[in-house]
Amino acid sequence: MNKSLAIITVFFSFIFCQKSMAFQQGSVKQDTQTSSITTQSSYTEIKPEKISKTVKDALRKDFPKANISIAYINKEGNYKLVLIKDKVVSTVYANSKGEWIEPNDTM
Repeated sequence: MNKSLAIITVFFSFIFCQKSMAFQQGSVKQDTQTSSITTQSSYTEIKPEKISKTVKDALRKDFPKANISIAYINKEGNYKLVLIKDKVVSTVYANSKGEWIEPNDTM
């Protein structure tokens, strides 16, 4: 009876280790994919004064009491803006036309 219990314990330990290793390998692949996405759409920090008038007008209209904490632009001319309003920090993305976009949009 004790041998059976020992064999079952070893068997389940082996299965658990295999699943754990597979999970770790999967997360490594995921990190690699995330890095390549980040590299492809990299933004460069700019001074808030450098934001286009069109985007500033859209900010005043849609986020009237928000302050720009940090501003970025990418090579496509899209903006990443870190805003602060009532001690809440949020990030928004806009194209050069002042339209709000999703982070991965390149239009």
